[in-house]
Amino acid sequence: MATLLTVLGTGVYQPVSYHLASEPERRHPTRYAPVAAALVPGVGDAVVLLTAEARGAHWEAFRAELAALGIEARDRPSPRGGPSRRSLGDLRASSDGLRWRA
Repeated sequence: MATLLTVLGTGVYQPVSYHLASEPERRHPTRYAPVAAALVPGVGDAVVLLTAEARGAHWEAFRAELAALGIEARDRPSPRGGPSRRSLGDLRASSDGLRWRA
């Protein structure tokens, strides 16, 4: 099974109905694009990089949506400013236990 690696921010997330191009009739409404991405066959769990602010704003709802799909979400704290300011080495350290492929 694959691990979905994603970020969660503090923005205002609006509900959108997502679908695969090959299955336009099978729609999944969610506020979070990574929840829709987790529907791709083979995703077994998710590692979510988030700040303390994002945790307070969205973590419980986000985690609940993934749990409803049978996907466990693990959080990894990220400093304010987000993972875009981190080196690949720091990102790897914050997501211990993942197997990285080049």
